[in-house]
Amino acid sequence: MKKIISILFVSIFTATSAFSAGMVGIKLGYGELEATKNAITNTPAALTEAAETKNIDHEYGAIFAEVNLGDSPVSLGLEYIPITGTLSVANGNDTDASLELSDHTTLYALAAKELSNGASVYGKIGYSMADIGNVKQSNGTTTINSHSDDLEGVMAGIGVQSAEFSNLALVARLEATYTEYDDVSVNTTDADGLAETKKASDINLTTFTVSLGKKF
Repeated sequence: MKKIISILFVSIFTATSAFSAGMVGIKLGYGELEATKNAITNTPAALTEAAETKNIDHEYGAIFAEVNLGDSPVSLGLEYIPITGTLSVANGNDTDASLELSDHTTLYALAAKELSNGASVYGKIGYSMADIGNVKQSNGTTTINSHSDDLEGVMAGIGVQSAEFSNLALVARLEATYTEYDDVSVNTTDADGLAETKKASDINLTTFTVSLGKKF
């Protein structure tokens, strides 16, 4: 995915330079990721696992680039989180496990409406992707045989953008987004040879961010 990200960023920067109508910037904020592990019915019933919902929240940073579509209020953009996050479940038993999410990238379209004071409000919709790796069992005797390699889903967001700061061509944004991801799964085998496919559904990410961008 890193190669694809590089190509996309170069394309957006090139378009921005050619048409002098775009923006690059950085954003900082807070995100909460939530997911539900589906229930598993086993024989004997003592091995049945109930559904369970977990969430994790943390601060994060991202970089983005956008290019305007002519004189329209619509822009195309790409956002990239250049850090790897470790998610873990640690209950002190055989379910202890962890994984890493990396290269979280969102391709999006943004439509803005300018206000009388020079500021604007906007909505955006896009598609988010992240790599899943280094999935491991931290405790117990369960063996992980295979797992989903990526996390993908649809993103929607709203925000407000300030007017330009003096002659610096800088703008600030306040934004909220919600991403609904596809289900992911992991195939495991325990010490007794019991094979299971564990699935996570209702995976969603809610973010609140502030960003600073420079127009070109």
